[in-house]
Amino acid sequence: MKKVPVLLIFLALLFMGLGADEPVLAITGGVVCKSITGYESYVELPDAALTSEDKLLVYYRPVDYKIERTKTGGYRAHFIQDGRIRKRGQKAVVWTKDQVLDYEARKPEPLGPIYLSNTIILKNLKPGDYDLEIILRDTVAEQTATQILRFQIVPAKPDAPEKPKN
Repeated sequence: MKKVPVLLIFLALLFMGLGADEPVLAITGGVVCKSITGYESYVELPDAALTSEDKLLVYYRPVDYKIERTKTGGYRAHFIQDGRIRKRGQKAVVWTKDQVLDYEARKPEPLGPIYLSNTIILKNLKPGDYDLEIILRDTVAEQTATQILRFQIVPAKPDAPEKPKN
């Protein structure tokens, strides 16, 4: 049996422990909504079903993001989001937008919890099941997180025929 030098074991353990205490950006609570009025205050859209004439309203929260102290003694967090839409199960992107969101929170006092939202126009999407890929960058921590949010496009209901006037 070969003996592994103690220095190699020490270096391996040290390397595995690097960054273990640093938080890693994540996204939680991705929801397709009817409306959003604030932090954890939204009305979820049943079945995440919309027509191509509707707008996709998305609510989510970044977690384990970095807040930095500003030169003036305040606090700052900054996020940029890109978005990609694909038909479920396919690799081809049917809609893409870089910087669909650019949000910077600045306050003189410590920042409270942050939620993010966007509104995406769905024109030209045919009925079917889709995935929105949320790509969120924390520019302060220089980290990226992604989340897939499922939704569906349903056919628009035909307009009701006008009733004849008597």
